[in-house]
Amino acid sequence: MPTRTRTAVYPCATSGKSSALNISFTADALADLENIHGFISEHDRQSAQNTIARILQSIAMLEQFPLIGRPGRVRSTRELTIPGLPYFAVYRIASETEVDVIGVLHTRMIYPRQDH
Repeated sequence: MPTRTRTAVYPCATSGKSSALNISFTADALADLENIHGFISEHDRQSAQNTIARILQSIAMLEQFPLIGRPGRVRSTRELTIPGLPYFAVYRIASETEVDVIGVLHTRMIYPRQDH
């Protein structure tokens, strides 16, 4: 199971309501965000920042609506499509109070990866 990690680098906006779930990012999910930012910023730094902000804004919706994503291709996961972008977040509902984001992937990526 991936290591659960919280981050101040990519905080999700909280609604301030006590019913909101906590969102955690695994090390893999954080690496995915860094890679997305790095790739886009090679061409346009502002676009990279905007893209990451839009991804995080979509993920923040999971605080109030954890079932908004479709059932995932991997057992016990869900997938949240990021509107207007070619990315989706893979997450699992860890408990009644916790959502773990385990990856942020481009829609063209083969997922789950088929190891030979």
